[in-house]
Amino acid sequence: MNLLNHKTDLIISLPILNNQPNNNVIQMNEIKTLTFNDQFLIIKDCLRSMLYTITFHRSLGEVLPIGMDCQILEQINYPSIDEKELNQILNQNIQQIILQFQLFLKEELKLNEQLWNELISNNSKNSKNRNSVLQLKNNILYKIFTIELKYFNLKQNNSSVGIFFSKKEIKDYFENWTITIKLQWNTNYNNYFNGLPIVKITDQNTNLQNNIDNNLNELEETLNKRLKKIIKSSHEDIPHLPNMTSENLTFANGKSYPFEMEVKEEGKGDQKSKGTGSGWFPFF
Repeated sequence: MNLLNHKTDLIISLPILNNQPNNNVIQMNEIKTLTFNDQFLIIKDCLRSMLYTITFHRSLGEVLPIGMDCQILEQINYPSIDEKELNQILNQNIQQIILQFQLFLKEELKLNEQLWNELISNNSKNSKNRNSVLQLKNNILYKIFTIELKYFNLKQNNSSVGIFFSKKEIKDYFENWTITIKLQWNTNYNNYFNGLPIVKITDQNTNLQNNIDNNLNELEETLNKRLKKIIKSSHEDIPHLPNMTSENLTFANGKSYPFEMEVKEEGKGDQKSKGTGSGWFPFF
């Protein structure tokens, strides 16, 4: 069976400081100041909406559709199915990506455990810690993750050795979704968070992204375009979808085609993790 590939990407520029209403008249009491921890909820909103949309449009049989709202991106909603096993797989992977990016920032910004915990718990406002000074070559810290969802069909392969016969299940991959996510942190905004270091750029030639516009409305618009692309692709490219057999109906209570999920992290050893859609699997 021919393998059909879908590809999309998204850049998430952080930190975003204010959640402003998407209109021309802005009342001050409507503007919500986003905390340090909210920045990672934005990542969660983006990843959940894209992955849940893909798996919803590859669901099987009679499923109960559920409308989901984002925690920070208020203009974005997406579909999900009422299947605990499938949603658990997605959420565990999403959380591991966020944790890896958090560890990356913690190391690059040289934050100790106490200060980091205060930032994550939004207690840094009352902290005695003050913004120190840190020298970096570039004002933009970033990490790239590539997420792959590989859908497959299980088939029985009969084999024989001498007088012995055996049946073996093989995976026939028919569809691959690749999402490339670039998570970047602009250190020019560090002074808005008590405890984050003020960054001094040592190589001015690398300070090329000083004026990145971290805008929540623009991110919502870009993400909405990606979701529409996913929906369009999932409905247009369906002739390749296989008929289901009894072997495939054991995954997610028969509510989804079986899939494997793999995440690759750019840099530092190109670490990756791979697992099937049948339970929890280790990351990084």
